[in-house]
Amino acid sequence: MRHEEEEASKLVLWQPTQGYRKRGRRAVNYIDTLLEDAGLENISELKTAMLDRDGWRERAAFRRAEARPK
Repeated sequence: MRHEEEEASKLVLWQPTQGYRKRGRRAVNYIDTLLEDAGLENISELKTAMLDRDGWRERAAFRRAEARPK
């Protein structure tokens, strides 16, 4: 995400602008999983958090510590 010249940085948070979702339970996608794991509400917050290297590292370390079995 921090390397703007790479195509992958543009694709990380890409969402389709056409089409529709099917009825029923909403399918979980990559962005939904990132938002839930990071504890954020929307994509703009996620992008800002990803661009802050130290903040992202702290957030990821906290989530890893939470996931460890006791």
